[in-house]
Amino acid sequence: MHSIVCEYAECFSSDTDPYGRGNLAYHYIDVTGPPPREPARVRCDPEKADFEKWQVKEFLDLGLVRPSSSPYCAPVVLAKKKDGSWRFCLNYRPLNEITVADKYPLPRIDDALDALAGNVHFCCLDLAKGFHQIPMAEKDIPKTAFAVAGMGQFEYLYLPMGLKNSVATCQRFMEVCLAGLQWQTCLVYLDDVCVMARTHDELCTRLREVLDRVKLAGIKFQPKKCILGTRRMEYLGHMISAKGLEPVASKIQAVKDWKLPKTQKELHTFYGLCSYYRRFVPNFATIAAPLSAALSTKAPKTFEWTPEMKEAFWKLKKALCDPPILAMPDFSRTFIVKCDASGVGVGAVLVQEDDDGHEHPIGYISEKLDSTRQA
Repeated sequence: MHSIVCEYAECFSSDTDPYGRGNLAYHYIDVTGPPPREPARVRCDPEKADFEKWQVKEFLDLGLVRPSSSPYCAPVVLAKKKDGSWRFCLNYRPLNEITVADKYPLPRIDDALDALAGNVHFCCLDLAKGFHQIPMAEKDIPKTAFAVAGMGQFEYLYLPMGLKNSVATCQRFMEVCLAGLQWQTCLVYLDDVCVMARTHDELCTRLREVLDRVKLAGIKFQPKKCILGTRRMEYLGHMISAKGLEPVASKIQAVKDWKLPKTQKELHTFYGLCSYYRRFVPNFATIAAPLSAALSTKAPKTFEWTPEMKEAFWKLKKALCDPPILAMPDFSRTFIVKCDASGVGVGAVLVQEDDDGHEHPIGYISEKLDSTRQA
């Protein structure tokens, strides 16, 4: 693998050349009205002001922005990172409200996970600041403008964070880049590329195919975030190995450590995390029914825990703290569906038998019944 990385060194970012310059597609901003009114500027403390100036100077040196005289002007927002440093952000919400939506779809996560079946060798590749490698359409560059006190107004030449449709543009760009390879040779989910193979030699061949395309597209991967030649990897919130599919340990630990939510918002966050891994929980919809009812738009605005809700909360925690390892589907074998039902919901498990006749679960599915269908 090291020799392949050296052979394709231009496909990986470095301190002297951190960003690629994509050439396959542009980001467009089609709007339905005039430029939004600029909000009142707030005074910035010296520490933040110095950081803003430093960040813009770096962007200028990298060729990501240029001076502007645009009628558009998004306010700068600094977000605090976990390490205490600042992240440079822009509030594009007024612009996004008048932007025509791009409906380009993301791949379904369950389709991507199923496509890994039969593969046991992997490479995980992560674009270096993926959005910043996709060029803006020339006519729409002025719409990205922002201002920094003491320096002036600037606009992005490459796709900034926070724009509506940026996700769709990124996915489209990568699918154009890897057209004909996606789903068989590799998987593409935004700026994450997973190369998959049944043997190590096949993995090397497929990695070269992917890097050939990336080279032509003018983009770069972040070497510190790439994992090459592994048999166990984290992908889309799941651990993938020859054994099958498991939830990521850090997410399960988060569920395990979760205290009883005090607000509806906290409950919504907990429920969302559990629901992401519902394929690991038999009869998830039935167990979680009291919680989903509390999150319904028809639920009372006042939030109060009932005994049924508490029981559902602890049952979900218990189920996810010891989840099964799900087998990857083998489409050359027979699938078996086992069904179950209660007065509240219906559920099923998809299983397959191995050569010894032992059944292995592939995934659980469930649905809460509405009031007209409940017993």
